[in-house]
Amino acid sequence: MIKMPSSFTIIFSLIVFVTILTYVIPAGKFDKEFKQMGDGSKREIIVAGTYQYVDRGPRGFLHPIMTILTAMSKGMEHAVEVIVFVLIVGGAYGIIMKTGAIDAGIYFLIKKLGHKDKLLIPLLMFIFSIGGTVTGMSEETLPFYFVMIPLIVTLGYDSLVGAAIIALGAGVGTMASTVNPFATGIASAIASISLQDGFYFRIVLYFVSVLVAIIYVCVYASKIKKDPSKSLVYSQKDEHYQYFVKKDGLSTGDNAQNALEFTFAHKLVLLL
Repeated sequence: MIKMPSSFTIIFSLIVFVTILTYVIPAGKFDKEFKQMGDGSKREIIVAGTYQYVDRGPRGFLHPIMTILTAMSKGMEHAVEVIVFVLIVGGAYGIIMKTGAIDAGIYFLIKKLGHKDKLLIPLLMFIFSIGGTVTGMSEETLPFYFVMIPLIVTLGYDSLVGAAIIALGAGVGTMASTVNPFATGIASAIASISLQDGFYFRIVLYFVSVLVAIIYVCVYASKIKKDPSKSLVYSQKDEHYQYFVKKDGLSTGDNAQNALEFTFAHKLVLLL
């Protein structure tokens, strides 16, 4: 069995590959200037349209070797603000996930709205989109598929609707990434611009994308609710019902009923 290389192995391999490319791709640079930020500080930014070719300069035999060996440490030195920012935000997000507040809150919502499917689909997609646009929620949504798909299949839809609620909801939110520290935050720091730059555009993009995604899923869900034969996985309908519903003896909302209790502490965590 082929073993997946570690993160450090992948990064080191990329450093070696990029170092080799420096002997192939012509050297160049952009002009830079200092820009006044909204908080009063100044940052050095790249000036668009100023790219120009430059001489590589003499490089001895040991130069590429030393470049490879010191690339990680120099990169961490130059990106220390980004690294600390990600560690703090990631740690805080990890603590929130460990409390189970997000899981319990969504399970609670499913339990309350289990039979109101026309309201359930857009509301859950909107909630998952918030997770995507704020924290880049992706693999964190995996546990919800085990709750969402049986519930949606029981309500008369197909498994694609259940998967789309989570995947498209979180996906379009992450695509806009209004304040996502793991995407927009890092990119802004690398580009030496403020996180607020382009914020209103991302907000508009977020709401438009979420609206389009919700309409798309709701139209598809409504279509197969009226005529199940129009489902893209109609040939697997009985198999999915047997697997997701009858296998565990589930009925609408039962999966959520047995899930985490939404306590006052969970509410407090989400509020803060």
